[in-house]
Amino acid sequence: MSKFKYALSLVAFILAFLIAKYIVGIGFKSYHESSSKQNFNQILIETVSELNSNLPMMVDSETRLDNAVGFNKILKYNNTLINYTANEISPSNIYNALDKKITNSVCTSKEMKIFLDNDITISYSYSGKNGKFIIDITVSKSKCLTI
Repeated sequence: MSKFKYALSLVAFILAFLIAKYIVGIGFKSYHESSSKQNFNQILIETVSELNSNLPMMVDSETRLDNAVGFNKILKYNNTLINYTANEISPSNIYNALDKKITNSVCTSKEMKIFLDNDITISYSYSGKNGKFIIDITVSKSKCLTI
């Protein structure tokens, strides 16, 4: 495995673990404390707001988690690959290195189950150090059924 693919694999694992552990802890608290009238989308927004109060943060030496966004049943993590511009890295290389690892991590995580069970799509967005978009990798409940 090339150094780049190894770094991306490590990024996927660390990012999925850290975010799942942090955001789900908040999400479970909000979910269980909420009234039955409050919808899960509102809980998602509150959870993301809490997460963002601790961002940006370095996930590893290659990746900075800039912020998270929760809207329309989507939980999106916006990341920057700080050592590469969008032109220096291929979206297909990132996809090939990270998609299966991110999907497996999200789909098998007990912490992420609450989001998937409420039809929340998880999206990991990557941009280069120049701020230009590279790729989104998404995981939905239906994608989890295929692994």
